[in-house]
Amino acid sequence: MILGCAAWKDRVNLEDTLFAGAVINSIKEHFNINCDSSRMADSLYQEARNDLYGFMKEKNASHYQRLTGYGLEKDIRYCLTPDSADVLVEYEDGKLFARK
Repeated sequence: MILGCAAWKDRVNLEDTLFAGAVINSIKEHFNINCDSSRMADSLYQEARNDLYGFMKEKNASHYQRLTGYGLEKDIRYCLTPDSADVLVEYEDGKLFARK
């Protein structure tokens, strides 16, 4: 399994790493994870999981700064809400589709 995070302007960012950590945390009992970056993302997520928004704010994450500057606090909080979507998107043959 490969999880490709978007990043921002060719740089790692905190929210993508937290997302990767959340995914890893939810599937790690089913896979052998032998990758330091995956372990680091999982550790970071475990530290932040109880208050992802507060963690982003406390760490002064670049996307937190940028998006709150546009008045998008509600959007950030929504995006940091786990398990709010009931659709799984898959990529196959160069196309995205919703799994049935």
